[in-house]
Amino acid sequence: MPRLDLHLLGPFKATLNGENLSDSITGKLRALLAYLAVKANRPHHREALAGLLWSDQPTQKSLHNLRQSLSLLRKNPGR
Repeated sequence: MPRLDLHLLGPFKATLNGENLSDSITGKLRALLAYLAVKANRPHHREALAGLLWSDQPTQKSLHNLRQSLSLLRKNPGR
């Protein structure tokens, strides 16, 4: 099973199976990853996540941004 380690207090640090991810995850991706990790014990509605991170955007744009962010985290977590 993959092991994700996150350090959220102080400088952000993320590793996946010992591989550093910190440089490739910036801005809203960090916030999304941290939120999902901290609130991992419950399901999340896409609209709620999009609203948390892109509240200044129209709904369709914020949902698009969320889809792109989730895709980036799934495909290439260390790239």
